[in-house]
Amino acid sequence: MFLYNIAQAYRLSNRPPRAIEFYKKYLKLDPAAKKRKEVEQRIAALEASGGPPLEPIAPGTKPQGEPERAVEPVDSPAAPPPSVAPPGNPGVLPAAAITVTATAAPPPRKLWPIWLGVGAGLVVVGVLTALAIVFTRSSLTILPAEMLP
Repeated sequence: MFLYNIAQAYRLSNRPPRAIEFYKKYLKLDPAAKKRKEVEQRIAALEASGGPPLEPIAPGTKPQGEPERAVEPVDSPAAPPPSVAPPGNPGVLPAAAITVTATAAPPPRKLWPIWLGVGAGLVVVGVLTALAIVFTRSSLTILPAEMLP
């Protein structure tokens, strides 16, 4: 289906050789395609219409063979009147008096002191745990008197 969509895009942009190429790839990879008849008709029509356009399609122009669509012009809004503060309303500033300033993003936080504190805390906890294990073991043997000096 992806190849079919690519072929459609080339067909609609008035590039028949590329459209034919992708339509044929689509049929080759999916011989039992549901749109086989439609694709074969499009290939025949594109091959009968001739070669590629003589010049590239400019933006805003319609491809050959596409029906003309009615486009209604859009009224552009009138330019706004110059901004002037109305008399007696001191809370309104004219547009010329308003300035926009860009601020820089704050510098990234330095996290190394936090991780240094976490690491030191883990070392202290580890040492205290080791000392507690050594001094509270009930299986400590006391040397017999004959071994003492």
